[in-house]
Amino acid sequence: MRTITLKNIPDDLYERIKETASLNRRSMNSEVLVRLEREFPYRERDPEKIIEQVRKTRESIKSRITDEEINEGKRWGRP
Repeated sequence: MRTITLKNIPDDLYERIKETASLNRRSMNSEVLVRLEREFPYRERDPEKIIEQVRKTRESIKSRITDEEINEGKRWGRP
């Protein structure tokens, strides 16, 4: 597991974390981890769903861009 060191935590924020951790019967470290997990939930991405969403969005745009035009744009400027 990784470690993060936080610097320059404002005193009032530190006290709020400490108080909330105590109310939840958690260490400050556990409290911060719980809050981070809530803020940044894990989302498994399904590539096929993403591709389908992109295709639907592309179809809704009036000036339709083809796959070949996208690929040409990717290749532009490359040797």
